[in-house]
Amino acid sequence: MAGAGGRRLRGRRRQAARPRLARRRRVRGTVQHRLPLPLLRVNHCHRRILAATAGNAAIVLGEAAAGHFSASLGLSADAAHNLADQTGLMLLCLAFAGSAPRSLRLQRVANLLNAGGLLLLSAFIAWQALARLRAPGAVAAEVSLIGGLLAAAGNWGVAALLSVPARGNAAVRLAWLHNRGDAVASLATAASGALVLLTGASVFDALLALLLAAWLAVSVVRELLHSHAELLAPQPLRCEHGKRG
Repeated sequence: MAGAGGRRLRGRRRQAARPRLARRRRVRGTVQHRLPLPLLRVNHCHRRILAATAGNAAIVLGEAAAGHFSASLGLSADAAHNLADQTGLMLLCLAFAGSAPRSLRLQRVANLLNAGGLLLLSAFIAWQALARLRAPGAVAAEVSLIGGLLAAAGNWGVAALLSVPARGNAAVRLAWLHNRGDAVASLATAASGALVLLTGASVFDALLALLLAAWLAVSVVRELLHSHAELLAPQPLRCEHGKRG
């Protein structure tokens, strides 16, 4: 009798505990849905943008240091270009972590800074390159060659990270275009370092910087003409991981 009574008592306790457990699950579900929006918006595409931003920052620091110690205008110009991209990537990170209206505003600012900054930067690099052509200086070609190759590999990695979110957003596509172009520019920097190393003529470094400035300006204008409506009126990011773009 005592055993049967104990079992009935334990059964009643379990039945009484079930509503409490159900309430806890409902509360947990409610709390989960009320998490701050930035935490809820971090998905695969956003993580890729964050990783690309960190990788691009490392490239900027490495190229800036190499350009300073090698006196290479080509490396310094490439670092400056990556710095402009870094500003846009940081704004994109903030945009996709915030609310929808704030996200669209920050995307628009990132687009304008990317486009306007690169056009101004192209003019500055061209001016410096023309000055270097008139008065060539010594360039540490070995540093320029190795730095250009490492930067090219890093830029290809950043472009690969941005390739998936770029399929669903024009602002990210512009950043992806820049980093893909940066990889080509870094290879050109390495090639100019090799030419200076083989010939001893530092004029190749200045010529590369001049060509890089012209190429940057043309690529930005082409993208603005192609996607100006999307860039001025950006859309929310759509993550298309696993889909072919």
